[in-house]
Amino acid sequence: MFLYFLCALLLLNAFTTEACMDAGPTEQCKEWKAEGKCKDPSMQGYMQAFCANTCRFCGW
Repeated sequence: MFLYFLCALLLLNAFTTEACMDAGPTEQCKEWKAEGKCKDPSMQGYMQAFCANTCRFCGW
């Protein structure tokens, strides 16, 4: 029974995805990306939180 439950959860997870979007202003995120802030280790946490789509942190 547990195995069926686990398989059902895995299937649900495989077919549902979270929307990938910027929490901050997209234009600002684009400017920061052009400045290289998406790859800057000191800015990466902020960029993942606020510019996930622009910086392509969403798993694609």
